[in-house]
Amino acid sequence: MPSYQDYKQYKEKTLEIFAEFEKNCTPDTDLTAIKAQIEKIKANHFTLAIAGEAKAGKSTFINALLGVDLLPTGVLQATSAIIKIVKEAMPKLTIKYADGTQEEYIDDIASLKAKLVVVGSIQDQYRTIPHTLLDEYIKGGFSHKNVTDTFLTELTQKGGEDYKIQKEAIIDYVKNTSKANIPEEIRIAYPLPWEFDEFSVVDTPGVNATGGVQNTTYNYIAQANAILFVHSIGNIASESFKKFVEGVSDKSCEYLFLLLTHANSKTKDDVDATLKEAKRTYQGKLKENRVFAVDSLARLVYQDLKNGKTLDDIKKNSPEKKKIIPELKDLAEEQNTTDYMSVANAMSSFTNIEKAINQLSTEAPCLQLVDVLNKIIEYHRSIIKIGKENIDLKKVKYQNPQDISAQIAEKKKEIEEYSKTLNSSADDLKAKYSGVSAFHVKEAEKLKKKYSENLRALNENNLEQTVRKQMADFVNEIDNLEATITKDFKETYATLNINGTTDIKKTYIPKVDVDALIHKAKSQSYKKEDVYKDVVVIDHERRWYTLWIGKFEVKKTVRQHEGTKDVFDNAKFRQNTIEEAVLGVSSIGIEASEALTIMTAKYIELLRIESINLLEQRKIDLDNIEKTKQTNEELHEEIKAIEKQISLSEQAMQKIEPIILNLNINSTI
Repeated sequence: MPSYQDYKQYKEKTLEIFAEFEKNCTPDTDLTAIKAQIEKIKANHFTLAIAGEAKAGKSTFINALLGVDLLPTGVLQATSAIIKIVKEAMPKLTIKYADGTQEEYIDDIASLKAKLVVVGSIQDQYRTIPHTLLDEYIKGGFSHKNVTDTFLTELTQKGGEDYKIQKEAIIDYVKNTSKANIPEEIRIAYPLPWEFDEFSVVDTPGVNATGGVQNTTYNYIAQANAILFVHSIGNIASESFKKFVEGVSDKSCEYLFLLLTHANSKTKDDVDATLKEAKRTYQGKLKENRVFAVDSLARLVYQDLKNGKTLDDIKKNSPEKKKIIPELKDLAEEQNTTDYMSVANAMSSFTNIEKAINQLSTEAPCLQLVDVLNKIIEYHRSIIKIGKENIDLKKVKYQNPQDISAQIAEKKKEIEEYSKTLNSSADDLKAKYSGVSAFHVKEAEKLKKKYSENLRALNENNLEQTVRKQMADFVNEIDNLEATITKDFKETYATLNINGTTDIKKTYIPKVDVDALIHKAKSQSYKKEDVYKDVVVIDHERRWYTLWIGKFEVKKTVRQHEGTKDVFDNAKFRQNTIEEAVLGVSSIGIEASEALTIMTAKYIELLRIESINLLEQRKIDLDNIEKTKQTNEELHEEIKAIEKQISLSEQAMQKIEPIILNLNINSTI
């Protein structure tokens, strides 16, 4: 992986290459997209936004990640201001208010944290009103006298709740709030542990926060370079994360991580099963190596121990951390060790997420440069291709002016034919890959049927092993289907001489978590069985030979019901395993069809774009060559200018390609 020093050098080279390219490219070249990326690179920052529900443990996680209790935790609800943590040598808190004033605090961490509690909290009586929306009105000079029924109707429409019943609280809030006490940005400087100086962490308000605060989160996410969504490990299939993923762009999802917190509330086996289930549930949205389970409190205990505190110190000073001390001691005792620091670190499971973020801090900015350089390369290739074609036409006009119209007519005819071929190919592909009768839909349905029947026909012999093989074969066949479709598109693109073949990549095909499947089947395969025990009881009987007067003790053994016990039912396990496997096949078949439908639609659309945009522009260029009246001397000069442009593009590509080679690492994040 390139070092941070390498990145800084390559960044400067990239900016120089773009400046040179912008100066030399043709005036009609559309540089909008690449300029936007260049501006981001010039801005010198790469932001990791921490999102999640309010009270999910975002601030605690950030503290654990940084290794210091920097952010206050347990605050009922933050303001709409984001909290940005940047890398600087000395701790410093800067608060920018809506009236343009700024407060700066250089103090110890505890004092800065106390100030954050005051600034970042919303008073209880205002928590249910749309204070974020009200802040925007106040910034515009809004007064409490403007809180009329008409205004409350407008506020209700914007906030999505009926605020008329809270009129008095709203008037009170507006009366006691001014631009001078509305924080717009809270900036914390701290010596962050990453090499990359421009890497910053942002704590955003909860996506389920009230009062319009959540809107700030969604607005900021669009600007972030990477997103880490913090969620409790208790319910991985929650609506909040699903809605969040649906609400952000594909670009935002490119560097999206899911972090499951409170891992120590589950057993290790349950954590492993939950992680696998999360990866399966969100395949297509998340890369498999971007789902983590951690315990932030355990990590903070580790940091405290590392800084010389004892367990007694931690228990005395932190009620939250105190909760995990008994478990920490129990684990240490099981492992026959007194190295509580190592045990706490293992409990936290922070190693993998820390490694991923360390990679992200350097790797992702490098890949950002690669993306820009690849765009410049594509521009140069286009310039070279069209430039050479234009030179050929201008030479004809220069040598045989009478032939130019015929040559251009021939070129236009070729373009028309090529356009028809593109459209025809797009139509053929659309017919093959669209609708309920699409090739991949029918093939996925066949595979679902085939493997569902195979599974239902299984017997008890080596059930688990056979299910694993069947599921592995099913996934392999789905992968082969995806490979067949990708090959079809690549061959079509190659035949049509379209440069986009490198953009056709494997789509995310869901996988089957067989371990989780069998674990679930086993957990549901127990039946209750009555438990009895033999008990000796003493009874008294009368006998005839005592004239039924005397009583004799008689010991008897009777069966007494003790309760029930869970007994594993093999027949039920077989049934449950097969049912879960069939459900898995059905679910994955459907998800695969949907993923392949999205992929095929994308590449069909690319053919349309090629036809409409590029070819139409080429016809305009040809018209200009034909209509423009030029002397031989002017043509000669223009040919020389184009040749110079081609030469500059070729030289630029020779500079760019080695940089891309050095930066284009195999991404693991």
